[in-house]
Amino acid sequence: MKSFHALVALIFILQNSSCRGDLREAEPQNNQRETAQLLPSGATVKGTWYSPQGRDIDCYQYHTSEPRMVRGTLSGVKGVDPEIYLYADGAAEPFKIINDGLSSLGENFGPLLVHPPRLLICLQPVHQINQPEYRSLEYEFSATLFQPPRFVEQEPNDLPAQANSLENTIVLGYYSTGLSGRDERGVELLERDFFVLDFPDDKRYRIKIELTGVSGIDPILRLHDSSGSEIRLIDERGQNQGEILPSYGFQGPGQAYISITAKDRKINMQEYYELKVTNSEYENNYEFEPNDRFDKASTLSEEKTYGELADAGDVDIFQLKNQAEYPRQYSILVRSEAKVNLQLETFFAERQRRNIFNDAGVGAPEGIANLQLSSEESIYLKVSAVDSSSGFPAPYVIEMAYAPPVDFTETEPNDSVRQANDILTDSTMIGYINPNADIDVYRTANETRQTFKILLDGIPGCRLLLRIADKTGAVYEKREGRSDGEGISFTGDLEPKSYLMVSCARANENLFRRPYKLTLQGR
Repeated sequence: MKSFHALVALIFILQNSSCRGDLREAEPQNNQRETAQLLPSGATVKGTWYSPQGRDIDCYQYHTSEPRMVRGTLSGVKGVDPEIYLYADGAAEPFKIINDGLSSLGENFGPLLVHPPRLLICLQPVHQINQPEYRSLEYEFSATLFQPPRFVEQEPNDLPAQANSLENTIVLGYYSTGLSGRDERGVELLERDFFVLDFPDDKRYRIKIELTGVSGIDPILRLHDSSGSEIRLIDERGQNQGEILPSYGFQGPGQAYISITAKDRKINMQEYYELKVTNSEYENNYEFEPNDRFDKASTLSEEKTYGELADAGDVDIFQLKNQAEYPRQYSILVRSEAKVNLQLETFFAERQRRNIFNDAGVGAPEGIANLQLSSEESIYLKVSAVDSSSGFPAPYVIEMAYAPPVDFTETEPNDSVRQANDILTDSTMIGYINPNADIDVYRTANETRQTFKILLDGIPGCRLLLRIADKTGAVYEKREGRSDGEGISFTGDLEPKSYLMVSCARANENLFRRPYKLTLQGR
């Protein structure tokens, strides 16, 4: 009996030292994890799926004295849908299950990081195979261990609880054909790589996430809160390209998670992705995401504030408050280098919209020329995109300037007779047609019918329209410029408390930086 065991051992050694690297599976010893067949790195083992007792399980083990990456390949067998189970040493449950859901085509996995002293790999078909013809249908399996790069992801990291820790560095990762469990409906979920970010102090943080591309892969980058709930999905670029989240804010202390996955199981496992996360203290000249609600509005306080529209549905809301002890006149410009049609809206409160500014078209800035706020008064600005020919994300910058109001400058809103600004005789008002559909209304001070001369300077890009109405708002006189940029001159009698209405009959471009002058002269 001893000589028999010695002979079996000798055969096993000869199999594993084959100079060709081709080995035979050691049945039935490899049907259990406890007696898994030992294989050298890079060797190819040949086996079959046939088992008269039921579903065949073939287990193999690889020994290593230090951390290594592993990559494996299992050939296809007609009619067989195989699964690969990977176990860390001593673990009762696999840390990765590989199954692309396709019969006859085999499986691939890795690269994955494994730790000493060994890696255990078990192969088995999804369905039972006990027909004798499968004895002649061989599979080939091989796994190779190699030196890992620096800062490589560590599997398993398919769940938030398994997330790898991240610092201000670059981490290398690999897409896998593995699965990461099932959702609440029992649908299999593709493998994800989770990483965790810590925000240790009671202050605001700003993160930037950059994911490089891998050939043949269309990735999805997700951001999760401390409970693991998804708060941002970035899927703006296509196959072979990475994804970017340029800015997102978090209030510490706390944690956030980043997850990466591919859209399908046809995985390129030869190339790694690079995940770079920059975690810095928040600065006021950046939007503080999330700011898509009025109660989450970012503060607008700097001369330049940088933001980004992540996708077509993204909106950014800012709150502008006059902290001075005197009124201020603000000038706001929003511009983007991307080919995006920006829209700017102003609100007194969440449901009290004042104006919509969307005159400039794709690639051109939008702005407000004469926004007057009294002391401690605030207003909300909402930035969005009507469309984009260059795609998303679309970065933009808000430029803000302010000064004490100039005497005899229009005060918005003055779009109706109820909101009309008073204009004094022998005075000049400075105003803006902003947005292009804007109407500026002024009320004269005369108590009786009186002769006046009205001078209205032209605005480049605007065919001016001047309407004169009586105190009830009924228009009794109208003058229109003959061409764009031409002024209007009118001399005639005005009814008591008349209204002067200034607008553009036609506007070719955004006019927010081009003021007009309206002069009322008594005769």
